[in-house]
Amino acid sequence: MNVLLVDVCHTLYDANTTYGFLDQYLAHDPRYIELAKQRRSFSQRVRARLLTRPDVIRNQAVALLKGASRVSLLESAKAYVHRIARIESVQSYINERQAEGMSIYLVSSSLDFIVAEVAMELGVDGWFASVLEFEKDICTGVLETDLTGNKNRVLHEHFPEASAIEFVSDNFSDANCIPLVESFRPVYPKRNIRARVFWSGKNVGEPIYG
Repeated sequence: MNVLLVDVCHTLYDANTTYGFLDQYLAHDPRYIELAKQRRSFSQRVRARLLTRPDVIRNQAVALLKGASRVSLLESAKAYVHRIARIESVQSYINERQAEGMSIYLVSSSLDFIVAEVAMELGVDGWFASVLEFEKDICTGVLETDLTGNKNRVLHEHFPEASAIEFVSDNFSDANCIPLVESFRPVYPKRNIRARVFWSGKNVGEPIYG
């Protein structure tokens, strides 16, 4: 089986789809508005680059979904995904690989109901994502599974027999998947020097410029 694994945030879309969705769904929640300000602050961006720790602000933001119904989240995710544009170079690459008969899977640390909607739009073979916990179809505000930095587990658990795996991603944390795949193609804008320097030190293929 030949498989193409594709990240979603800043790979397929020039956006963090979790925060993009939360910006829409919690637009009038003052608690989220304050968190969004913190996330966009210079000090927070510096900390995010320098520290390897769980995304505290993301977990706090996800906690604000507590009490939301599954139906409400699904409907909002559908509206959100339908209005954001994909990165054309990555979409074209997926189309080429599909035409060659490769199986396409999305592997994203974004929230599962968002990634499910993206997968439905694309018509891919499957998807993996961070899983939001529900009790009787009501969100608990907790992540049951977080794929951030853990996508290598997906490879070990679900694709041990694949003869050729290609991974397309912008995420630095996905570098731990490089030894597990036949080809890894980083995605980043041509002028992103930081990304160019990072990936040049890894055993990766030619970048796809987003």
